[in-house]
Amino acid sequence: MRTAPARIWVVAAVVGGIICGWAWPSAGMSVDEAVTKALTHSPAVAQAKRQLEAARRGKKEALTYMLPSFSASYGWERIQDPKSFSTPFGEITTQAEETYTAKVSVYQPLFTGFKLLSTYQAASAAAEAARWQLQSVKLTVARQTRVACYQLMAARKALEVAEQAVELLEAHLRTARQFHANGILPLNDVLKVEVELASARQKRLKAANTVVLMRNRLNTLMGRALDAPVALDEGLGQEPVEITYAQAMATAKANRPELKAIDAQIARAKRLVARARSGYYPSLGLSAAYEVMSDSADLGDSNVYDHTNWSVGAEISWNFWEWGRTAHKVGQARAELMRLKAMKRQILEEIQLEVKQAIVELTQAWHNISTAATAVRQAKENYRITRERYRQQLTTNTELLDARTLLTQARNDYFSALAGYNIAIAKLRWAMGQGLPEQPRR
Repeated sequence: MRTAPARIWVVAAVVGGIICGWAWPSAGMSVDEAVTKALTHSPAVAQAKRQLEAARRGKKEALTYMLPSFSASYGWERIQDPKSFSTPFGEITTQAEETYTAKVSVYQPLFTGFKLLSTYQAASAAAEAARWQLQSVKLTVARQTRVACYQLMAARKALEVAEQAVELLEAHLRTARQFHANGILPLNDVLKVEVELASARQKRLKAANTVVLMRNRLNTLMGRALDAPVALDEGLGQEPVEITYAQAMATAKANRPELKAIDAQIARAKRLVARARSGYYPSLGLSAAYEVMSDSADLGDSNVYDHTNWSVGAEISWNFWEWGRTAHKVGQARAELMRLKAMKRQILEEIQLEVKQAIVELTQAWHNISTAATAVRQAKENYRITRERYRQQLTTNTELLDARTLLTQARNDYFSALAGYNIAIAKLRWAMGQGLPEQPRR
């Protein structure tokens, strides 16, 4: 008999929680899961996908121009004075007052100066470039999301440090007030602690706001509500990454989608040069047609016209003088090809700089971690000793405040170094063309 009321209370609590806007604690996610959510939501990725789809459609369209084309037509014509002439055998009509014509034809290009083939190859290269551009956009979104995750972790650690600083100063203020009440400490020393505490509370508020901003940024990347809670399973790791600049650069040259995309664009530009040169050659095509002509709408037998007719023909054409039009087209296409080759050199130089910068930041952050960790241990011991000496009135209030400031700064530096190291790893992976979550095997 007691279980029913208990269930009623549970149901009422759940319903009340929904009405009041409560939310069950969300399960934590890994950084890779956050990246996957961001890739699924990203408008930039969606745009790149549509661009790839359009390029693939363009490739299929280019292929159709090399295939035979079929056409059909049905027409009606009425004239005022049908043509006829007299013979000893009577009046012969050569053209009816109403004429109905149906025609089916097919045309197959045989040679177009490699224009159609070059157009198809250029469209194929454009589709390949779009595929690598999509990969580049995905890598950029992945890097942005990883950096946002690490920035949120760092902001939360900074908030913890700020809260610890407030707790230390509150304890310090209680001791200072007690000393002042006992006549041991002057009032101005108590006021110094109160000022430091007020400043620490302001810094704590600022740190809390930074957490909110970092959470909002990460939620925006993942396509979630700005104020949605974000629980990350991972922390700021510090596993060593051993890689040289030469190794990283070799990986970047092999993987960076920007290089593959510009190579595809260069291949497309070469095909466009070949297409422009097609104007120097004649074109050849084969056509066939079947026609039905009658003086009745149902295309029945006619006494006026030859009812059916078929034809097969070949045509060769050559525009041999167009005032240098083809030469200008070729020159324009070659100029574009040279521009893309220069762009490739620029992209390669930028990649070299990005890899080098990531290696430098990674090395610097790694050394900063060990230095900051040592500083934290020293600052903790310094604060402990100074606090004990302060309790025994063997040191001044100012020295204890300075020791607390050093401890807070050392903690902030340590977590900042950890965040910087993880962000440097994310940037290095991006610079090497890596960083996308591994897809589960099916």
